[in-house]
Amino acid sequence: MSATHRVEQPVAWGDCDAAGVVFYPNYFRWFDAATHALLVSLGRPHRDLTARYDAIGLMLVDAQCSFTAPATFEDVLTIESTASALGARRVVVEHRITRGDTLICTGREVRVFARQTPEGVRAAPLPADLAALLGGPAITAPATDP
Repeated sequence: MSATHRVEQPVAWGDCDAAGVVFYPNYFRWFDAATHALLVSLGRPHRDLTARYDAIGLMLVDAQCSFTAPATFEDVLTIESTASALGARRVVVEHRITRGDTLICTGREVRVFARQTPEGVRAAPLPADLAALLGGPAITAPATDP
């Protein structure tokens, strides 16, 4: 079963644009924070990833968002984040933001497990225990998996 975590996000005045709706980059900031909250809920905060696995951590390589309704000042949003797919070196985190029963947006992050090498920052195999916590088995690396 895929790892899932929920957090509440109150909308502050500074999160909104001149029209009074949430300024779109804030959704990406909230996605990032929600991914890190998911890792904390699994007992693997980012600092632990760097120390435990001698790694940089899970680096963001792609982010997407589709908006369905606006959010405004003083709304309280729920962000549900799920590790939806694992590759040999990557994890896909799907985000769903709601206000009550109203879907505000859906988003997706692709993150690669990265290490510093003499050649520079490189994707590395996702540790088996981290993959298991995220909800999947360790996967043998296909040539096309980043």
